[in-house]
Amino acid sequence: MRLTCAAFAAMTADLRAVAEDCCRGSIVAAVEGGYDLHALRSSLDGAIAALHGPAAPAAWPSSGITSSRGDASVQAARSALSAHWHLPVR
Repeated sequence: MRLTCAAFAAMTADLRAVAEDCCRGSIVAAVEGGYDLHALRSSLDGAIAALHGPAAPAAWPSSGITSSRGDASVQAARSALSAHWHLPVR
């Protein structure tokens, strides 16, 4: 996925916000990988910090690379799931 450790924290914060809106804050997390143990530790530290304590807005780091692939993927998922789930617009 080529995400930075800070991006994992931001992704977790956004996921937490969706969970608060849709399922009373319930989240299931699984860890996969471990090829770079230092990066894994930093990513987990950020994700755990995003889940611990009061919810805070996601702080997405700038990659410096303009891309619309993420937006296109989210819109495709919303379109596919909209008949089955109520997804809040963000």
